[in-house]
Formats: sequence, C-alpha cells, structure tokens
Amino acid sequence: MEMIITAATVATMFFNSATSESNNYFYNAQMEDGKVETLSVMKNDCNMLTNKLQYRFVYDSQDRLSVKEALLWNERSMRWEPDYRLDYAYAEDGFSVSMRKWNKKKDEYGEVTEKMDYAMVLDNVMAINHYECVKGETMELKSNMLVMNPDERLLASKWTAEVFLKRERMRKQFIDSIILY
Repeated sequence: MEMIITAATVATMFFNSATSESNNYFYNAQMEDGKVETLSVMKNDCNMLTNKLQYRFVYDSQDRLSVKEALLWNERSMRWEPDYRLDYAYAEDGFSVSMRKWNKKKDEYGEVTEKMDYAMVLDNVMAINHYECVKGETMELKSNMLVMNPDERLLASKWTAEVFLKRERMRKQFIDSIILY
C-alpha cells in the first residue's frame, strides 16, 4: 500500500473542512489545474470575517504535496507573514514531513525543528516516528507508534492537527494578549 499525499488528498481535506458546520471558521481555496494552491482561513467574529491563517501548497511533478506553508495574518501590517513550512519527501516505503519555523531576524525559514517519518513495514502496518531537534543540534526520537490499516487522509492531517494545533492556539493567545495590552 503506497502512502502519498496527493493534490486530490489536499482537495478532499479542504472540501471536508469547508462543509463542516461545527465551527466559526470559513475557508476560501484558490485552485489551479484542479489543485488547491492557497487556502485562506477566516473567523466569524461578530458577523464579520477576519483573516487568520493561510496555507500555500506546492506539488511535485507527480501531483504529490511537496510543500505546505502556513502564514498568519498580521492585523497591524495588513499582510500575511510566514509562520512555518512543512516539506514532504517521498520514499518507496512511505514519506517524511519536516517542519521549519520562520526566523524573523534572518527573514527566512530556519533549520528543521521537527520531523515525522511514515513507513509501511508490513502490508497494512505503518511505523510512525516523531523526531525533535534537541538544543539546535541533533534530531532525537520523541515518540513512535504502529498504525494498522492506515488511512491516507488521517495521516495527512493528523500530524498537523496534533503537533501544531496546540502551538497555534498558544501563539494566538499570546498574540491576542500583546494586542489587547
């Protein structure tokens, strides 16, 4: 079973989230040649849509996701600012996702800070390893698990949802506290 994240997977994730009625967020996708290239996330604040996040997607020649870039809306400058970038690399037995955070001082993405490896070890068993950069030097294994009968859509969004959702909430609370005070 080959596990890759294709343009169709990204489009499916968008359409699933866009039709959800359980949240206060709205989504606007810009598509090119049937692929989601930009996905803007807006929040309904008192019946007014405000920009929150924007995702930019880049695909390789096989229509597999190769880059997902997340940008945050800056209310003061009224523009999107880079936050983090996920780079996807594919192998015969699976794929890896590496995260790099935006360095404002250098005006570029820094070194890889986290990495997830997804590898099929049996016909329907996938090994997932999560690494974090320790002291800015080496990648250290932080967690690992085996998943039976993995679902491509779940794996494509699981890491982003679990690893980054908590950080984005904390970052938003911090930004809101700065703006309010």
